[in-house]
Amino acid sequence: MDNCTSASDTTTSSTYYDFRIFEDNYCITEGKNDLGTSQTSPFDPKTWKVLASAKELISDTLVWKQEHPVRIMVQHRCLDLLQHSLTEAWIQYKWGSYARLLFTVLFALKAISVVILVSFMINVKNWKHITDKYNMSEETFCDAVLKSPTVLSEVKAANTTEDTTESLTIRSTNEASEWNPTPSHISHSFLLFSLVLQVFLEINSAMKLKWHYLHSNFIFVRLLCIVLAAMLLIPTSYCDFMLGIKMVPIWQCGYTGSSYGMDSTHSNHQ
Repeated sequence: MDNCTSASDTTTSSTYYDFRIFEDNYCITEGKNDLGTSQTSPFDPKTWKVLASAKELISDTLVWKQEHPVRIMVQHRCLDLLQHSLTEAWIQYKWGSYARLLFTVLFALKAISVVILVSFMINVKNWKHITDKYNMSEETFCDAVLKSPTVLSEVKAANTTEDTTESLTIRSTNEASEWNPTPSHISHSFLLFSLVLQVFLEINSAMKLKWHYLHSNFIFVRLLCIVLAAMLLIPTSYCDFMLGIKMVPIWQCGYTGSSYGMDSTHSNHQ
């Protein structure tokens, strides 16, 4: 590896690194390369880019990655090789070329998914919230919102006196009839978009990693968050669907999913 590192002349302080030891999956197999020379290197000597005529030694990129020198260094804990200036320069080059952008995009998508889930938990109420706030049962609240004119007139007719309790009942029914499910429905739409995006990313990851997907970081936490988010989107009744209100156990699934999601996002960032 020392032979792949060379310093420039004394007028500059730059160092040149030959990364071909890490990019060893290409070769020139037959005839002349596309430079019209007899060069056997698969790299252009001026730009060090892979020539179009170069062939892959291992077509399965997953197998090549498993056998990559840096991966072998990690598996065998070769700290002296991992800390070599050539290895560090190659990692920095890969990070600056595309890995940084890929990491940023994936992290941003994960963070957005967590933000959407947390916003969902803030905007969407469960039936415990409703019954405590309006002091009425689930059935009465559904009737007050979905059949507000009829129910309101019946409540007023049944409460002809000026009793405080009866006045509070009428007031609660009036407030319930003004319930606006739009914020909840918007939150459901965003959560559905986030769920589809997460499923797409997991399928894409599984197709690329194949059976190694089962050994990826936080796989079970990620899948659990997807399942919990999917449960939030399942309506348990017509009233739940129309009003955008969740049963307490289902709402608690979202709370658990948001907690796991924030933990996994923080761990991935570290």
